[in-house]
Amino acid sequence: MMMSNAINHNIEYYKSELVKKDEIIEKLFEEVENLKDNRREQNKLIKNLQKQIESNWILKEKEYEKQLKELKIENEKLKIENEKLLKRERRRNVDFFCLKSLEENVEDNNIMTSEETEEIENEKSFHIYPQNSSKFLNFINRFPVKEETMIPDYFKAAEEKCYYEGGVNHHDRYYKRRAVYLK
Repeated sequence: MMMSNAINHNIEYYKSELVKKDEIIEKLFEEVENLKDNRREQNKLIKNLQKQIESNWILKEKEYEKQLKELKIENEKLKIENEKLLKRERRRNVDFFCLKSLEENVEDNNIMTSEETEEIENEKSFHIYPQNSSKFLNFINRFPVKEETMIPDYFKAAEEKCYYEGGVNHHDRYYKRRAVYLK
């Protein structure tokens, strides 16, 4: 009997241990299920965040494209304005050196004859340095000035960097007037 009591006691002990281990295993399975549920929820949150980020990025791309279009339009406007200002500046520089007549509409052919123009075009051996070029001044003095005369202020022109240095620019439509009237 003693032995059977000891065996029964051992059996009960092992049963209680099995019950404890079953409870622990059951808790572990519950935790695993909870972790799986949490993982699913996290995956859903991550997908939602990715969708939000993509939609925000698409909106930003559209906004940047819109800003780029606006900047391109503004750039074109500024280019046109710059061209206008450059034309005005060129006119101002040319008017500073060219004769100013009492008549508002003075054309090049009223100021110079075609023979004088051809002679200037053929004469390419000198460079224009108005302050110190005796060759240039001798050349320029061969042509009588018609209408009225105006002598530009070289110091003022030098300060404004408006005076024309170097050879005659044949692509500039005012080069003949500049070459003749820089005295």
